[in-house]
Amino acid sequence: MRHARWDSRVRRVAFIASLLALAACGDSGGDGDVSTECAGDHTGEWAGTTVMDFLALGANCSYAYDGVDGCESSGTYAAPLGDSGNVQVEIAASTGGECLPVGNYQCSYMFDMQAATLSIDCGAGSFEYSRP
Repeated sequence: MRHARWDSRVRRVAFIASLLALAACGDSGGDGDVSTECAGDHTGEWAGTTVMDFLALGANCSYAYDGVDGCESSGTYAAPLGDSGNVQVEIAASTGGECLPVGNYQCSYMFDMQAATLSIDCGAGSFEYSRP
């Protein structure tokens, strides 16, 4: 997904913000079944409303991020997610744009099921997401 050029700082902050709910969840037990330990109202697709980015949170604790200027990232996030809290993010792959490097990060988040919104703050301000 291609987006308009953004200030370098905004790109970094946008990517950090999308890391929201993410850290190692473990595997599915090795029996070939797909894990659903992260299944919940927060799983699915999220579109950035603060900056033009996209986040997909999987029921298997995986995430995929498509950000500004060609940034793409994937990894895992911790389960379970509640309405708010802190969560560690594990970035397993990161390419293009102003992506954060592979590693572990911590973010605070707020999820509002009724409003279908997600707010994420990884230390550089709050970023908002809504259902596409």
